[in-house]
Amino acid sequence: MARESYSAVLLTQGEHRFYQLAMPSDTLGECTFVTTRDSDPEAGFQRLLDKKRATEIAKYIDSGHGTIPTSVILSAQQICNLEYESRNKTISFEILPSSFLILDGQGFVAQRRM
Repeated sequence: MARESYSAVLLTQGEHRFYQLAMPSDTLGECTFVTTRDSDPEAGFQRLLDKKRATEIAKYIDSGHGTIPTSVILSAQQICNLEYESRNKTISFEILPSSFLILDGQGFVAQRRM
């Protein structure tokens, strides 16, 4: 099982902790998943992926014309064993298909999987 580590900034709001970091899109594609309103009306909250739009974005990036830097908001799942090292200001986690639930930004991640 692969484990990745990235520099991260810890942000705290009340009792909640958030981490801000940069991660390669290929890694995002390997360790994220979504739940949609259609597949799970009670727990799902993402709208369905617009596959045509995702394909257009993928073609644009793959053509070498540029990139689309965007934020993707993730929820770390217990299975990834997320650890924050305050001394180094890094987070580490296990790369599994269900390590992170995508809360926002699924189009960007999904297009990398196509």
